Amino acid sequence: MARLFTGIALPPAVVQKLQALQPSPMPGIRLVKAEQMHLTLHFIGEGEVEVYRQGLEKLRSPHFSITIEALGKFANRKETILWAGVRESTELQSLHREMEAVLVMVGYQPEMRPYHPHLTLARCDGRVPGEVVEAFLTQPFEPDEFRVNEVVLFSSVLSSQGPTYHQEFVIQLR
Repeated sequence: MARLFTGIALPPAVVQKLQALQPSPMPGIRLVKAEQMHLTLHFIGEGEVEVYRQGLEKLRSPHFSITIEALGKFANRKETILWAGVRESTELQSLHREMEAVLVMVGYQPEMRPYHPHLTLARCDGRVPGEVVEAFLTQPFEPDEFRVNEVVLFSSVLSSQGPTYHQEFVIQLR
């Protein structure tokens, strides 16, 4: 069994713009690598790739565009996650709901918390000064739109250097 999630892979030009927004490397900051950047749709957890592939083949969502438009953070006692946010999109929310429905049919247990689409750019531990986080949040940022033509079933392998993602299956949107 693999550790699985679904998501949207980002075009190289979008990844390049997001990398330019990341804080400078320093002790306590773990930057998300370019090849790891994605927009998560559903975290599945442990599962069989083939089972979830069969469920995802039932998706009938159309392609659409989304806009990255804001910077933000999630903070708890252990870490602060810096992210780029996605403009509210009825198409993205529809895809999220439809994907949940087809995944539930093959055994997926949906998360109870609301979906908050974002692109994680960095994780900061307690050594990172507040000014660094504030500088990230207040930097100039131009919204960026891109087309979503496919979604991906990813597998994830965790290590001390961070996760490594592998595209298991790509689903074309209509």
